[in-house]
Amino acid sequence: MFKTTHVGGDSFEQINTNSNVVVKEQEINKLIENGKTVVVLYEAELKMDCYNFEDGVALLNMVVSC
Repeated sequence: MFKTTHVGGDSFEQINTNSNVVVKEQEINKLIENGKTVVVLYEAELKMDCYNFEDGVALLNMVVSC
């Protein structure tokens, strides 16, 4: 799971870990292409994108329950 300030941002901070990992858009694209589940939160737009996750409704339910 990563967050960035806005759609089109090129710096993504990993937020499901204790370390401060920051990656670039190319690295996110590689994860997606390799079939990894990737969730990106765009803070400015209050938007979330999810890639390679089988059940979008289940993901939405997890987010809403948090």
